[in-house]
Amino acid sequence: MKITMNDVARAAGVSRATVSLALRSRPGIPSETRERVRAVAARLGYVSNPLVAALMATRRRGRSRFQATLAFLTGHPTRDGWRRFTPAYGDLFDGARARAREIGYALEPFWMHEPQLKAGRLKQILEARGILGIIVAPMPIKDAVLPVFDWQGFSVVSVGYSVRRPDLDRISHDYFHGMKLALARCREKGYRRIGLFLDRNVSSVTFDLWYAAYLAEQRSTRGADAIEPLLVEDPDDPSLTPWLRRERPDCLICLDPWRLEELGRIPQSLPAVSLNVDEAPHPMPGVSRDFEVIGEAAVDRVVSLLQHNQRGVPKRPRTLLIEGLWSHDELLPEATPRGVGK
Repeated sequence: MKITMNDVARAAGVSRATVSLALRSRPGIPSETRERVRAVAARLGYVSNPLVAALMATRRRGRSRFQATLAFLTGHPTRDGWRRFTPAYGDLFDGARARAREIGYALEPFWMHEPQLKAGRLKQILEARGILGIIVAPMPIKDAVLPVFDWQGFSVVSVGYSVRRPDLDRISHDYFHGMKLALARCREKGYRRIGLFLDRNVSSVTFDLWYAAYLAEQRSTRGADAIEPLLVEDPDDPSLTPWLRRERPDCLICLDPWRLEELGRIPQSLPAVSLNVDEAPHPMPGVSRDFEVIGEAAVDRVVSLLQHNQRGVPKRPRTLLIEGLWSHDELLPEATPRGVGK
């Protein structure tokens, strides 16, 4: 039998309104009463309906139309760092916000490093506003562990693989598929010696899925010239130049080829494919992670968790992979037949 707020009120010897206020930590309720009501609710196993709670929160704010709010939790060193240092995350937020509006929700960013805003205070703010759904934005590489926070009252989804603890449901680009897609298009253009250059730190954040897909393709494709990929600790590592001379790739797959070209680290005559075309300063061949679609999927997932009263850190997290898109095929030239040209 489902426990209702009325059941909690009767067991605690208070009114239903008092139970509602106590569970939302509203001022005016003595702390002793608040703790007693919460203890009774926990003992009875009472779980509030998140959508009803959000509806009541919007009505208290004087709105006549239902519109629950979701939190977009960011953790870069500055408040707007997630958008300023990684412009594609702006597309992620825009896609999520557009999808949220379509289904009657709002999406609002919250910065977890806000001065004076400790985890407990953030929790109080979210609960007071009826915000029970959280999308955790991608974090900087070094910030893979979120601050201590009581997730039990919230439905939470993280985006990407950067957040390692707690282990949450996540929405991510399918990195393995993305690499296989890039290699397949290069093969179709006639390239045989396809090289891979990656920052090892970036690779580790994605559980080395790009790297794994590359090695698998190299070892399973008939007629392919196997090239040992170059993974470096620093993207400015000087070993790139001698590696290019030694391996003589006829095509290069990397994250940001435009940066390498600007620095003169790869010849302009070497065809290059980007795994990060969403942030390229100009059109180039490569894989788009389509961050807007990832944002839409994150909203759909967190709303599904809300509707099914699934809160807190899951015992067995689920990951939804979104396949990327091949972009600007016309800018990848056909391979020059061997023996022709230089």
